[in-house]
Amino acid sequence: MEVITPVHAHAFTPVTEAEYLAIDAAGETKYELIDGRLYAMAGGTADHNHISGSIYMALRLRLRGQRCTPFNSDQRVFIESLDSYLYPDISVACAPFTWRDDKRTTLIGPRLVCEVLSPGTRDRDLSVKREAYQAIPQLEEMLFVSPEPRMVEHYHRVAEDQWLMTRVIGQGDVKLDAFGLTLPLDEIYADLDLLSASD
Repeated sequence: MEVITPVHAHAFTPVTEAEYLAIDAAGETKYELIDGRLYAMAGGTADHNHISGSIYMALRLRLRGQRCTPFNSDQRVFIESLDSYLYPDISVACAPFTWRDDKRTTLIGPRLVCEVLSPGTRDRDLSVKREAYQAIPQLEEMLFVSPEPRMVEHYHRVAEDQWLMTRVIGQGDVKLDAFGLTLPLDEIYADLDLLSASD
């Protein structure tokens, strides 16, 4: 997902949770709320959507039978300690699930989040959003995936406030120890070249 300039970028007045939920529910545009700031979300590129879909499908197949399931970018996540709402490109949670609301529109406590980076989102994803995700006590794995070059930055929680970051570049596997599975880069980036093929 691409991030547009914060709605309250200049004369900053914190947005309340109630205001955010009303705005987010009002139209087709999705919004994130971080530290009282409202961010409008725009649609991703074809490369972004293709990579996100490949990761989602790979996780879906590998997690069957583990009582865990992946969610796509339509699944909102609430970070309790920050009163923040985010839309990861992919999140994974395991039963028993915890929801912020009866309609199950907002997930609490994912064990994995993934962001597919783009020029418009890279800096914020790797700073503000990464720090926000680290405030989720249940979170064990974070993936930040670059369409070009082929690179995944993988963060694995090793202690309450400690994360081990590994870069997988070009070839190789991303090892998700929390789930006992691997994601080959060849699978994450499979058929990406088809999007730029001409007749």
